[in-house]
Amino acid sequence: MVQLEKNPDKKFLYILGTITLVGFLLRMNGIGSESVTADEASALFRLKFSTLSEMIKGGVQPDGHPAFTQILLWYCTKWFGISEFAIRLPFVLFGTGSIWLSGIVARKWFSSGTGIITASAMAFLQFPLMYSQLARPYAPGLFFTMLALYFWTKFVNNKSQSKKDIFGFGFAVALAAYSHYFSLLTTTLLAVSGIFFVAKEIRMRYLLACAIGVLLFVPHLSITLSQMEIGGIGGPGGWLGKPEPRFVLDHLKFIFDGSRGLMWFVFGICGISAIVFYKRPQKLQLLALALWVLPLLIGYFYSTMKNPVLQDSVLLFSFPFLLMFLFSRFPEMELNKIAKIIPIVFSLTFLGYVTIYKPYRLMEHFGRLNDLVSYTTAWQERFGKKNVDVVYNVDGPFMIEYNYQRLNKKAINVLSTSNNGGNDLLELKNMVQNSNASFFVYGWSTKYSPLEILPIIKEKFPYLIRKELWYNSAIYCFAKSKNAGTVIESDVMFHTINELDPESTYSVKLDTKQNSKWLGGSKKFLEDSFLIKTDTITSPYSYGWTQKLSSNYVELLDSSCLYSPSLKMKVGDILKNPDNEILFTIGMKQNFNSAVAVLVIQFDRDGKQLYWNGLESSTQMDLMEEGKWQNVYFGLRLPKDLLSTDTVSFFCYSKDGKPILLNYLDVQTLKGHTGIYGPRPDFE
Repeated sequence: MVQLEKNPDKKFLYILGTITLVGFLLRMNGIGSESVTADEASALFRLKFSTLSEMIKGGVQPDGHPAFTQILLWYCTKWFGISEFAIRLPFVLFGTGSIWLSGIVARKWFSSGTGIITASAMAFLQFPLMYSQLARPYAPGLFFTMLALYFWTKFVNNKSQSKKDIFGFGFAVALAAYSHYFSLLTTTLLAVSGIFFVAKEIRMRYLLACAIGVLLFVPHLSITLSQMEIGGIGGPGGWLGKPEPRFVLDHLKFIFDGSRGLMWFVFGICGISAIVFYKRPQKLQLLALALWVLPLLIGYFYSTMKNPVLQDSVLLFSFPFLLMFLFSRFPEMELNKIAKIIPIVFSLTFLGYVTIYKPYRLMEHFGRLNDLVSYTTAWQERFGKKNVDVVYNVDGPFMIEYNYQRLNKKAINVLSTSNNGGNDLLELKNMVQNSNASFFVYGWSTKYSPLEILPIIKEKFPYLIRKELWYNSAIYCFAKSKNAGTVIESDVMFHTINELDPESTYSVKLDTKQNSKWLGGSKKFLEDSFLIKTDTITSPYSYGWTQKLSSNYVELLDSSCLYSPSLKMKVGDILKNPDNEILFTIGMKQNFNSAVAVLVIQFDRDGKQLYWNGLESSTQMDLMEEGKWQNVYFGLRLPKDLLSTDTVSFFCYSKDGKPILLNYLDVQTLKGHTGIYGPRPDFE
């Protein structure tokens, strides 16, 4: 811990010490048993090099973060091995140290009441708690930012000229820069502000401390410049999109445990305190607000104008400044009984939320990598190791390899570890069709999972007998035989199938009161050598089982009529909220001409197109099977800004006018996986 000033207030320190200890115990809970996250697994994967210099060149330089965390993990794993507990413990200690420092600094800036409430929020809110458990750059960046703030405060409040404080500030700033680029941004803003806050007689010493920090970071500049050229997590090839204007409100809700009630409780009490204990705004209050707002604004405009980088995690380093600003009006705890009670109320509220009301668990916020392997190996033990084929969908095979090693298991019958949709769907289709197993397992985590995958698997393994859904991950076990286990019921909400019978323009299936009118199309129904009358196709009739179509009619799409019949309905008639999913399926045949059909799902509002989504049949049509009927699937997760009064349309067309035969068109809507984005409200 940082050495405190002489003759400290023992009562304050006892309370702060208790809060810090409880915060430490919360951070220790589960760090050795919770599955390594995808981010942590990627960091461990970059330790595969034989020397430290090779790791920096091959593991740090291609990454988007500075070197400190990778170097720390390098030595931790060399000394203590690779286990969840060993790799996470240093980060828990960094996060715990941040609790203590935030309380000390908040007291120095404002009052003992501010210090206790700030430390309680840092100890018990899920935002700093979660990122203090992860073996990632966040906890070190937060600690070194707080350490720099501690020494900065000694310059401003105490007019320190101590060499220890000069070098302490310089080293803290440098280590913050080596930890994360947003902690570099926050400490840079803090350092610049100090020029205007420190007394004139020590300004040169303060500038010397800043210069030390800059010089210590110089060896890393070549790596930083190289990383900037790569582009990071946003933009072309990246996974992070540009932030929307509502990001600030969403972030505020996120940092208060995702609870609007807790957020408004904090703002309400702080607003009342600002009135009851009103004083003219102090410079340090304005500075605290600025040090939270500026990283947010800089990140937002950089993300919208150049390259997306803004997400909740990168604002952790400026988070203590928001807390200090919000609680800055609270007086010394010794003032009166109310001043003593308020910090206790905040502490118990924050602690009670994560322990009693909504018990915190790390893996509720991340995908399940370890669970994917655990469930798969358990099913293989039960059904026979070589009787279960497996496909995973994760960002890298190392994420799966690590968890097999952790469980001391061998990867058996693992056919693939990644599927990005597109042409990967045809590869999966071939794996499924060539499988001789009786069971097929598909698991995904922390990556987009194409909705076409499940119906492709169901063509040969039609019975879903096991399913586990978690936040941003899931695993499924399918069987060939209905007697292999209890079949999980379908989650279909709406279903209509058009079998292209010329005597009927539409057909309605399942329990919907809406008529699903398929209109338009060429109405060319053929019965010649190109269509054998007994040639039928199996359809995914209700997403849980299959049947042969009763109709022997087809429709021809060619240059004279490119478009199939179409279905147009109100969004609210078949969909309830953004967590629902759509599955559009066609039965299609080519006559050895490599024709391509495009399946289309389109949303309109007031006669104007909102979204147009299409998928080409070439992603799933096996050219070796041309001349035979094949299913083509198009799955879609919904835009979140739809209205129930919007219309959704389904149709397909021949991309190049080459002849295509359609056997049926099928539309289903499903409840979906609410854990991908978290439950969202129904469409208005």
